[in-house]
Amino acid sequence: MVRLTPKIPAAVSPMPPEVVINDEDWRRIEVNYGHHLSPLVKRDIHAVTVSLVQVATLELFAEPASTARTRIKTVQKTASSFVRKIANHPKSYARLYADMLVEMEFSDKRIVGNRKLKELVELIDALSASCVSALARLDDLVVTSPRKGSGWGMWVRRLTEIVKENDLPVGVRKDPAKQSQSRPPSPFVALVRELQLCLPREYRRATHSDDALAGEISVVRRATAGRKRHPRVSG
Repeated sequence: MVRLTPKIPAAVSPMPPEVVINDEDWRRIEVNYGHHLSPLVKRDIHAVTVSLVQVATLELFAEPASTARTRIKTVQKTASSFVRKIANHPKSYARLYADMLVEMEFSDKRIVGNRKLKELVELIDALSASCVSALARLDDLVVTSPRKGSGWGMWVRRLTEIVKENDLPVGVRKDPAKQSQSRPPSPFVALVRELQLCLPREYRRATHSDDALAGEISVVRRATAGRKRHPRVSG
């Protein structure tokens, strides 16, 4: 099983590519699917395919959550080190005198009063503490962020719903190796295969064979069925 790399739920990415399915594409799709698609079905299929490209673009360009986690830990470590070195120094008259000179020369309108170093230490200490909360928030956000393949899975689920609602074939047959080369794929597999030809290559899955594509679709459907049998219980 491929181990997915958690990503942050945001990215600086280019505009998603435009999804164009022209009349010639629809004729090819219908021929291979073996069924006529009404204008409303075509509209719905195009809409969910646009959604796939939008989510998949985020998946492609989102950076690993580990990079953000490293940054937060660096801030926390630096802030904690500052607090230890300034606040926990052994008390002596020389230390007090040095602090007094620093505070006399330290001028910033955001920190006022006669105990500027103490206020600054308290501020940096609060920054260090906030990093703990930031790490916990990062873990929560990563759980809900799009992972590689999640957009494609969403697309397959919505395509399944659309064709089922319109009494069109949704079955997926995975043939044994000897038969897979001689038998045409299930209509739904052909539908997904032909729709993928309208997408940039980086947005496609399992393009090397119909049997591999049928396997990917089956994985999505098993995961969907599993979630329905064991729904999450919110606390």
